[in-house]
Amino acid sequence: MEGIAVALTKIRLGNHYRTYPQSVEEEVKAALSNPDDFSTGPLLPRFATEAQPGAGFIVRDGNYVSARWPGDAWTLATEMLKMV
Repeated sequence: MEGIAVALTKIRLGNHYRTYPQSVEEEVKAALSNPDDFSTGPLLPRFATEAQPGAGFIVRDGNYVSARWPGDAWTLATEMLKMV
């Protein structure tokens, strides 16, 4: 999502959204012992709801759970409840 924001606004805003020399994805991949462990979510995010719980994208690593944006909140909360 970060790369899309940079690409769509670069002509008008220059490097406004590029506040770091590398993207978050590049930074996380560099920190992993195996870059292939990186999971890429769907290109176009969808809001997760009770009716569409699988629409959200989360990553779980042990006791750590993370989501990308507020639209993933339903899936994030569901996964956290499983942990409790």
